[in-house]
Amino acid sequence: MKLFLLDDCFPILLMDEKVIRLVQDEVPGGVEEVLALIEQSRSASSSKLDLFHEALLQLLNEHGECIDEVEIEFLTSYSETTTFTLRQFGGVFWVENFECGDTGYFLTAEDATSAAGNDHGFDWKNPENSPFIESPVSSLIPDEE
Repeated sequence: MKLFLLDDCFPILLMDEKVIRLVQDEVPGGVEEVLALIEQSRSASSSKLDLFHEALLQLLNEHGECIDEVEIEFLTSYSETTTFTLRQFGGVFWVENFECGDTGYFLTAEDATSAAGNDHGFDWKNPENSPFIESPVSSLIPDEE
């Protein structure tokens, strides 16, 4: 299971027409400039690349397809269950969760769900067998009224 940064996924995402249009709209120099910015960013931050990342993340959030989800017992300040959602866009997979945040980017659905399960102590394939998980937020003592 290998975790990828968004930049590492860019060549795969480029196979999607929406990403190509985004590059054309956001970066005047096109794909070549994005690749050059990614290479430069490994040694120094780039505000141009940061703006492109924001636009790319927005595209993923708006157009990423929900392909699976599990609900597990998870004591939080909001509820006793939480939902982990497996999403996919252009051959890149990630797991979203409101309380815990996103996993990272993976090239297979299995790697993404394994990472989420390993990080948070549950079995994606058998969530009903997962132990009751207590989040750090729930361990706070509530104010007495």
